[in-house]
Amino acid sequence: DYEVLPSLWRDFKTIPEKAYYIYDIFEKLIPVVTGYMNSVNNVNFPEKYWKFLVGPWLLSFVGILYDRYSILKAAVEYTNSIQTIISDNGYVPTTYAEVYNLINGDDYNFIIFSDIIKQLDLPLEIDTASHNIKLDNEEKVKSEFNLKGIVSRIKRNCYTALHDLFSPNDYLQIISTELSFRETVKLLKILNHKKKLTPLIRQNAGNNSTNTAYLNKSRKKSLDAISNPDEFIKLISVMVPMHMPKEYIECYTSNREIANRMSVESPNVQIVMLRCPVEINTGIRFYVAERIHEGAKLISFQHGGGYGTKDYISHEELEIDLCDKYLSWGWKSENKNAKDFFMTKTNWVNRCKYNSNGDVLLVGGSCRRYFYNLLEGQVPAYNKIQINYNKRLIRGIDRNLYSTLLYRFQWKFFSYNEIDEVLNDFPDLRISTRENEGHFYRLFYDSRLVIATTNYTAFLQSFFVNKPTLLLWDPEYFTIRDSAKEYYDLLHDAGILYYSPELCAKKVNEIHQNPMEWWMTAEVQAAKNEYCEHFCRITDNMEGELAEVINEMRERKTERKLNV
Repeated sequence: DYEVLPSLWRDFKTIPEKAYYIYDIFEKLIPVVTGYMNSVNNVNFPEKYWKFLVGPWLLSFVGILYDRYSILKAAVEYTNSIQTIISDNGYVPTTYAEVYNLINGDDYNFIIFSDIIKQLDLPLEIDTASHNIKLDNEEKVKSEFNLKGIVSRIKRNCYTALHDLFSPNDYLQIISTELSFRETVKLLKILNHKKKLTPLIRQNAGNNSTNTAYLNKSRKKSLDAISNPDEFIKLISVMVPMHMPKEYIECYTSNREIANRMSVESPNVQIVMLRCPVEINTGIRFYVAERIHEGAKLISFQHGGGYGTKDYISHEELEIDLCDKYLSWGWKSENKNAKDFFMTKTNWVNRCKYNSNGDVLLVGGSCRRYFYNLLEGQVPAYNKIQINYNKRLIRGIDRNLYSTLLYRFQWKFFSYNEIDEVLNDFPDLRISTRENEGHFYRLFYDSRLVIATTNYTAFLQSFFVNKPTLLLWDPEYFTIRDSAKEYYDLLHDAGILYYSPELCAKKVNEIHQNPMEWWMTAEVQAAKNEYCEHFCRITDNMEGELAEVINEMRERKTERKLNV
């Protein structure tokens, strides 16, 4: 017999306040963590270096810790008679990427809860047990460094070697982008720039060492005090050193040596271009951190949906701060580092003919069992609401359309098991998962109509190629900042965005025979186009627009040198 306590995030109206609290603590931690990391690693780097290198992990970890801490506090406030078991041994993640995987399962969360309980004076009856992390979920996400990818990269490098003999410029290094290959080649041609051998950035093999390896004794020390610390901040000061991934401490020196060896191979780099400023790959984070410290400027991009629209602070602010120039997909920011640009996630675009007899593609959300952060997917408290919305939608769709419906789920390793919950009600429903098909683009192009159920990337991509699209979500959760509300209101008024599953189903039934006819009506196109202009702007001259940004940044860098 048990009772499930309400989630910390159940009152959606309080999310902005909680998000601000988490981010405020993160900002206060940066100078403290800078001092700690310099001391532990016997170096002397500025805050900017450490904020880029460990900041993305740190912000997520503060949020994770706040969530787990609040759960325990709520439990002891609910009853003073709790018996529990905690682990008598800990676990230090090897890499930031490993944290991303482990945080979805029970093992690492059990360790985190145990460590919190050990640090707090809670009225609990405690027993201990030995507990080891099971690492069988590490292979759920395919590595980007597979054999096929390496062979393809070698072929491309052989092709570029000859080209580079005749190109004078060598100031730009493209680590990664989500532009198409055609756009990238055109960009380099405009810049008269070497195509450059794509760096085979690798991470230190020591990062994969067993967790029983020697741990730095400094992990037992707390961070220096933050002014006016409360109980939670005191907890953070102990937990951050305990859980800091080994790649930043035990493996720091070797990771940095590898990054610097690669830097020597490209000594003239002034500008680095990176797909995402919160990239989790060890080698990339170290390499870019070193280049930035050497004076290179960083251009990076928005890499998903929801940015510029949420009414609470999140990774959006961190991503902008980490860049010298952050290119949004169209929305404006008061931060001088940000520029309203165009949708740069275009490598998937395929000029396929519209399939008028295709599926109705229902795109679900990222249903995590455990809270991770406010950037990636929805909070767990919204899972049941979203699934209920989607079930009501399915029930409202005419039976003669049911066979055309395809439900696209996110990763199974997020551990919420929403697939079972949906199939229990609709056992013959056709489904697709990311484990079976990593990207949804084939499904997307084979569909006649897309129904997106979150305020994230999927519907922006659908808008981008002018695919008939419906949106469905609970406005109590997907709250919109004031500067963006009018554009969502346009979508709602045009019959694109729905807050009622029944009304959305009614629209599907109404337009399913020819969604494109409805989609191309003046009101619908006007609403979609106005929205795109601010949140997924489209250009036929991506390479020219990007070249302008690069040249402007290079000119400013030259001016600063002359002024000095």
